[in-house]
Amino acid sequence: MEDKNSLSLEELERDDDEEIVQSQTVPANFEVKIENSVVDVLESKLLVGMVVNSVEDAYLLYCQYAHAKGLSARKGDQRCFSHTSELQSKEFNCSCEGSKDERSSSKKIVVYQKLITRTNCKAKLKITREKGGEWRVSRFVEEHNHEMFPSDQTHLLRSARNISHAKNSTLESMVNAGISVSNVVSFMENEACGPENLGFIRKDTYDHMSRLKKHTKVENGDANALIQYFIDKANKENYFYWNVHLDDDDRVMNFLFRDYRCSVDYEYFGDVLSIDTTYKTNKYNLICAPFVGINHPMQNCAVWFGLYVR
Repeated sequence: MEDKNSLSLEELERDDDEEIVQSQTVPANFEVKIENSVVDVLESKLLVGMVVNSVEDAYLLYCQYAHAKGLSARKGDQRCFSHTSELQSKEFNCSCEGSKDERSSSKKIVVYQKLITRTNCKAKLKITREKGGEWRVSRFVEEHNHEMFPSDQTHLLRSARNISHAKNSTLESMVNAGISVSNVVSFMENEACGPENLGFIRKDTYDHMSRLKKHTKVENGDANALIQYFIDKANKENYFYWNVHLDDDDRVMNFLFRDYRCSVDYEYFGDVLSIDTTYKTNKYNLICAPFVGINHPMQNCAVWFGLYVR
């Protein structure tokens, strides 16, 4: 057997390098062990009897657990204390909870076969509290009846995607500066060292910008025409009242008006009013909000009208 002391310097250095490489070799199941340890820590915080600070904290904790496991979470049923609007219990479910409604889907013409995502999974987290007490975990079901997503796809899960306030400010400022949405997202992905670290996907960005476009301010020409109409009506009718709200750039945002008939109805039937904000216009997405009272024949009578921008 050859003595190590008799080896050449080159051979000794080679042996030392091999020992270092062997000592730095990462086991194949190292990543799995890390994921399992994270899941174990989160599961320990979700055991029955554990205290949570609020409903929001419980949902975030369950989302973290779900993403570590490879699934998506969503909010479920809730219950309030009797005769109050104060929450008594809240549930958070696996996104595969429930099943497809075969009765309604059977009446539709199938254009393409959708992927079945509801497997009637029973996994859930339920928190409850006593009146004025602290929130505690009252039920935690871990078993799932479906396969989990791999770790390299969990960033695509719906509950794992959210555009934070800081990233939203960056997105809107760059788009308003004339940079395309695609280039902005590419820049933010590079800054986050990959799309899996961004926190949302490109579709979320386009949907967000599309919602912003729906809230466009009223154009000057149309706004001036409407204001001129209100002025003419006020000159002809003594009881016609109108008001307008401007934004920080002195652009018209909201309108409020009533005529003579509305003022009379308000005087007689204005004790109890209801407001309905489900009516919208097509161009500016302005919300038409009529203030409605009930007259003696139990019929609706409008006493005010408003046009609002969300």
